[in-house]
This record gives sequence, C-alpha cells and structure tokens, in this order.
Amino acid sequence: MNLENAACAGFDVECFFPLDTDRAGVNAAKRICATCPVIDQCLEYALSVESSGHNQRHGIYGGMSPRQRADLARARAKDNPETETPVTTMGPILNHGTRAGYRAHRRRKETACRQCLDAERIGSKAVAS
Repeated sequence: MNLENAACAGFDVECFFPLDTDRAGVNAAKRICATCPVIDQCLEYALSVESSGHNQRHGIYGGMSPRQRADLARARAKDNPETETPVTTMGPILNHGTRAGYRAHRRRKETACRQCLDAERIGSKAVAS
C-alpha cells in the first residue's frame, strides 16, 4: 500500500485508534479517511490482514470501524461462497475497548490491546469507588 498520498500521513496515529465508546473520535478519524485518495487500498489491506487468521480488528481503516469491517467481510463471504474463508482458532471477534474484550484477551492467554486495558482500568476504578 502506498501511504505517501494517504490523508492520514500527517496525523498522529493514535487518532485512528479511539475507544469504541468515543463517538467523536471515531467520527473524526472517519472524516479524515473520507478525504483520502487511497481509502480503497487501505480498506482492502485491513481486510486482508484481519482475514489472515489474526482475527483481531483495531482502529479505523479505510473509513470503517472494526465492526463495520467485520460485517463487510461476512457479507463478502456470504455473497461469494467459493472464496475460501480462513479458519481461525481465535474464536469470535473481540469487542475491543470493553471489559469483556479484556476478559476475552485473558481467556485466550494473549496480551490485551491498549483499548481493552484502558477499559479494564476505568471499569475497575468505577467498581472500587
């Protein structure tokens, strides 16, 4: 993917990884993507990485949230049953940025992503108060 023309090139990468609950952050990232000349290549890159067995979706790529990309991948697989769907042992897609996502990482014995760690810290503080 040629990132030299990407609209996101001049921005802090963190703005493309907002918490799922940060609607303003998600919308701001999507607005940047909407102006991007390589939005289609970015989306295809994200879908190819996510379908390669990692089964972890993070951030805004190609103007889509992780859930939107998962829905698109499922729709494409349904529309084209001849396409081989990668088999993964990782289980369902994580709901990143939530305490449930954090627990899913733990069940899988993997290091939790930043969004899930933040959600767990915030949730633990709220319960303790």
